[in-house]
Amino acid sequence: FRSDDVAYWLYSSGTTGMPKGTMHVHSSPMVMAQSAGQRRIGYREDDVVFSAAKLFFSYGLGNAIFCPMWVGATSVFYPERPTPQTVFEMLRGYQPTMFFAVPTLYAAILADSECKPKNSSSRLRICFSAGEPLPAHVGKSWKQRFGLDIVNGVGSTEMGHLFLTNLPNAVEYGRSE
Repeated sequence: FRSDDVAYWLYSSGTTGMPKGTMHVHSSPMVMAQSAGQRRIGYREDDVVFSAAKLFFSYGLGNAIFCPMWVGATSVFYPERPTPQTVFEMLRGYQPTMFFAVPTLYAAILADSECKPKNSSSRLRICFSAGEPLPAHVGKSWKQRFGLDIVNGVGSTEMGHLFLTNLPNAVEYGRSE
């Protein structure tokens, strides 16, 4: 295989028109893992990653497969639809250092009175959001309850993963740079 040969297809939801299969080449995962994963988000070899986003989304594929594999990190998978309760079972049971979800799930967790820091991962160092706009009040409420910012990013199926993110140490709610 050559680096510019098609390696896989991801299917878009049609937000940019009709749904379509987007072809990605063999070199794409490496570029995504280096730029978004290692340099921007800061994946490390000792990380344990839990992504509520499934692998059939570019967000889940990038944050749970490509980026961890690039640095030798570990990923934890949950095959069912994530709920606040099942997310916290995973956080408590596997003690991940990185958690990836969509804003709707973060808001649902905040609305669940059983989801408390003592029931979470004591090792969590990064919470990340993409897939839809992150309301500032969700990020601020999360920080108040769990002591961690939610790092926000923007990506697309066509790009293959994230192409714009906050930096983990410089989160500004309502902005991604």
